[in-house]
Order: sequence, then C-alpha cells, then structure tokens
Amino acid sequence: MASDTDGKFTLKNTPIKPQLNNPEGFYIRNFQPNDKPHLLEIQAAALQSSTGFYTSVQIGSLIQSQAFERNWEQETILVAISSNEIIGFITSFPSIAKITGIYVHPDHQRQGVGSQLLQRVEEIAVTHGHFKMRISASLIAEDFYKANGYESGKETGFYSSCDIWIPVIPCIKKISPRPPLKKFFIDYIKRPKNRYKPLFFIVKMVVTSCLVILSPLVLSVLMSLLEALF
Repeated sequence: MASDTDGKFTLKNTPIKPQLNNPEGFYIRNFQPNDKPHLLEIQAAALQSSTGFYTSVQIGSLIQSQAFERNWEQETILVAISSNEIIGFITSFPSIAKITGIYVHPDHQRQGVGSQLLQRVEEIAVTHGHFKMRISASLIAEDFYKANGYESGKETGFYSSCDIWIPVIPCIKKISPRPPLKKFFIDYIKRPKNRYKPLFFIVKMVVTSCLVILSPLVLSVLMSLLEALF
C-alpha cells in the first residue's frame, strides 16, 4: 500500500483464495471513476435486502441519500471483483479510522467478501497510526461486525433524506495494540503537522515556569517602588 498526496491509499490488486461457496474467488482493488454506477446498483440492491430491519420508506430514503451524499472524491473506496464484475465495496476515512459503509450484492453475501474488504480498511487505518476502528452499523449488519471482532453500543441514529429517522448501532474494534509510550512519542513527532508541537509545549512550560518564579520578585519590586514614591 502506498499513500497518495491527498491522504488516500493506493492498494495493489489483492487476490482472495476461492472458497467453497465462491469457487472462482475474487480480488480487491481501488475504486475507479467508471465504477460509480455499478456501486450505486450494488448499494441499492444491498439496502433493498434489509427488509425486516427497516421499512420500505426508510430503505427508499437511504438509497436516495446515499446516491447523492456520498463523498466519492474524499473517501477511500475499495472494490471487490469476481468474474470481471463488481460484487461489493467498502467506503471509509482511514485517516480518522471510520468506516462509512460496506455493501455486498445479495447474490454474493456470506462468501467472505465483506470480511475481506473490512480487513483491508483496518490494515490501512493501522498505517495511519490508529488503534481502534469505528462504524455506525445498520441493524442488519450488527451481527456481521460482531463476527469480525467489533463491540456494539446502544442504538442511535440519524435523519436521512426527507427527514426519515434511520436507527443504527455504533460499533468499535481494537485493530492494533497501543505502542510503548516512547515509540508513540517518536511516531507522533515524525508526523509533519506535529513536528513543532513538542518544542512549542517545552517553550510554553519554560515561560510559564519563569513567570511563576519571577512573579513574587516582580511584585516585591513594584511594592518597593510604590512605597518610595508615596
């Protein structure tokens, strides 16, 4: 994996070994602009299969909002391919360790596609120095995330298009052990945006300490001057 200048990652095509219920196997690659209409079709098909967890009104609202509100340019999107066809995809912001959606076509669900996509994004998040991964999971996907090591929280939700309430389950997973403090501090400093923060902190502490130490002395001098004048 290699990082681009905008923080997104380039993933080499990753073949997945064939499985009993998917004898041809599949591979994972990066999103390409001409994938968009196919992804929207898969997204709609996956959402329509969630009847029993969401009403038809909620599903229609989700399909509409996801089609227009998805941030195709900023999200990291990985695509699963089988027999030259897109069968699933995952969208995320690995730089903040947040998954925004996993969609697998109903004909290819329960074949390990979603789990492999999830694993790739977790690996990318680890390269960003994150220790935990988060997602607001749909009600139908809660068991899927639990099976992949996520812990679920209390039900919450958001308003989709037409102000339709969509209940979701916040899920979180520890994806990497926290490094020793020394290594964490060194890695923190190596990041360009954090390079001067330790120096600024040290200067701030020195100045604050000097002010604390000198304050009584300065006050004493001022009092002496006031006594001499009056």
